[in-house]
Amino acid sequence: MVLGRYSNRERKIEGLHPPNVASRVVRPYRQSMNVKIICLLAAVILAFGGVAFAAGAKSYEVTGTVLETTPTKIVVQKGAERWEIDLDPQTKVRGELKVGATVTITYVMSATKVEGSAAAAAQTTPAVRSPAPTP
Repeated sequence: MVLGRYSNRERKIEGLHPPNVASRVVRPYRQSMNVKIICLLAAVILAFGGVAFAAGAKSYEVTGTVLETTPTKIVVQKGAERWEIDLDPQTKVRGELKVGATVTITYVMSATKVEGSAAAAAQTTPAVRSPAPTP
């Protein structure tokens, strides 16, 4: 669009274009917003990134027929194997547990106690040799 004799492009080149006051005000605001957005994204990544790596033990599944059920355990037959799995108050149960029903149980293996002996550790840990003295 040509206003008068000069186009907008020619005005900018010749310095005839009036200064844009809004750009001087908006630029610092945008720069501060960019820093805030980057910080927010970094915080979200750190918060949810830890959850992905702190997943804990690997989970497993077993599907079989219920042989016995109590409030604290469930016994499942899978092929020739008999599985006894403890239930704690946080265990989520969907559906009804009846003897003879087919169920799929998701579980994790976790240790409740680990004992070791000092003699066994000494036998399995190789001695570290010191470097030969230099003359």
